[in-house]
Amino acid sequence: MFKWRRGMIIRKLAHKAAGIVVIPCPAEQAGVLDQFDALRKEAEREIRIANPSITVEDILRRAVTECKEKGVRIRILTRRYEGGFGTNEDTLRELSNLLKGVGEIRIRQSLHAKFFIFDDKCVYITSANLVKGAFYNDEIGVVVRTEDAVRDAIEYFEELWKNAEEYKA
Repeated sequence: MFKWRRGMIIRKLAHKAAGIVVIPCPAEQAGVLDQFDALRKEAEREIRIANPSITVEDILRRAVTECKEKGVRIRILTRRYEGGFGTNEDTLRELSNLLKGVGEIRIRQSLHAKFFIFDDKCVYITSANLVKGAFYNDEIGVVVRTEDAVRDAIEYFEELWKNAEEYKA
């Protein structure tokens, strides 16, 4: 079990006061996808997802369904499966069907970044792909709520989005 050392607790509190929360997610405590799920429940308008490798697990199905019910738009930027890495065609089709009326998918083959933006209020940057393995790997995530950092993440996402290929099933 991962334990914070005393000095790390003080730094963690200082980061939180500055609008940054570091989320260590050792394999024994599966937390990366749990953190994504908690943040998406707060979303009221839009969720932007940049993640190169996605599988549609229950957590993502539930997220899309609940976002549809709330009228929250979802835009997913991912990478098509190639050379053993990326989001496979079956998953892209399923995601496309799930997102009908609430969002869209674009493909960018050079994507390796993994981050989520919730309502222009916070960005969650993580080492984890949106796959089942994120529950079993040692991962880390950082939630940032500072206005400048969130704005920079939005600008970056929008630039990637603008230069990505629209997915058509």
